[in-house]
Amino acid sequence: MRGLETNANCKEIISSITELAENLKLQVLVEYVETEDQKNLLHEIGCDHDQGYLFSPAVPLKAEANK
Repeated sequence: MRGLETNANCKEIISSITELAENLKLQVLVEYVETEDQKNLLHEIGCDHDQGYLFSPAVPLKAEANK
């Protein structure tokens, strides 16, 4: 995810992975999404499943199990 907003190569790599996954009928989950800009760029590329600090800080497994 680092460099997505500033590095064209990074954006191209993510776009290529997303396209390959789509052709193989796979879903892509992007991790480490930290900003709205990253999320919006990912959605433009075609990544509709994301997670990261933008949505929630890391939650210990034990705390998650108690929900």
